[in-house]
Amino acid sequence: MVNPVVKSFLTPAPIFCEIRNAAGDITINLAEVSMTTVEIILVGPSVQGLGFLEDMVKTMSRWGGRAAPSSPFAPNSGNDTDPAERATVVFHEASNADSRAGSAEAAPATQLGVLVVDTAAARSIGHQAFSVRVTAPMNSSIRVHSESADVSISGRADLLQARSTSGRIDADQVAGNAVIQTTSGGVSVQRLGADLDLRSVSGKLRVGFVGGNTTVVTTSGDVKFDRAEGDITVRSVSGDVIFSQVCGGRSEIVGVSSEISIGVRSGTRAQVDLISSNGAVNSDFDLSDLLDDAEISIQARTHSGNIRLSSSANVA
Repeated sequence: MVNPVVKSFLTPAPIFCEIRNAAGDITINLAEVSMTTVEIILVGPSVQGLGFLEDMVKTMSRWGGRAAPSSPFAPNSGNDTDPAERATVVFHEASNADSRAGSAEAAPATQLGVLVVDTAAARSIGHQAFSVRVTAPMNSSIRVHSESADVSISGRADLLQARSTSGRIDADQVAGNAVIQTTSGGVSVQRLGADLDLRSVSGKLRVGFVGGNTTVVTTSGDVKFDRAEGDITVRSVSGDVIFSQVCGGRSEIVGVSSEISIGVRSGTRAQVDLISSNGAVNSDFDLSDLLDDAEISIQARTHSGNIRLSSSANVA
């Protein structure tokens, strides 16, 4: 059994966490703690599993009539250290935050320091997969980079930046803004206090509550929001778009073959502009002439999909 590499840092206040792990998984738990703990464990193939390279070195040496050289993959060569120990785990205090590795932006001024976890060096041979688990103070800000590693964030984050290729991204709560980019990985965010910028190719996107403005750009991924408070801008080619409750601001949803469904509370004074070139447009409301004092504005357009404007119950 492979033992995890564990490191701990004293962090009495929220911090900025930057986690880079291509394959495996990333789990971040934000809780009422004064210590930040990082645990890294190898979950994929290790360098000791590459014995075929050792055999290749010996075979090539015999062809040349020379003694087989020492291989870096040999068990006793001094290179059989747990790959997880090669991962970068550093914590910068606030005074040194600007010098943290690989970051283009300074940490927010209200935060104590910066944690950087990067498994790239540990993956340099063998493309190992790692499980990275971080426990940090509540309201810390998070930046994660993943390829196929799934990302799970529990507790409340201050800010969130997440990028993934095929790994899922799941987050409980974000008090501030969130910027999320994924290719085919699904995204789920339960509650977001400010603005959301979400871009995907084919991953399914599921968001509970957004308190700020929402921007979504997707090709074929389905989009589902429970409740959105601010302005909404959505661009989709073929994925279905569902907003169970739109509460304010200006909504603009454009699709090609997307099915679009928008919920509005009964009694809301809304200005609507719904157009489908080859699909049906249905509304639970009696529509009248243009309102001068509309509370919200909804514009939805699609080429071949259907559009439905429905009455929604209150969504918390």
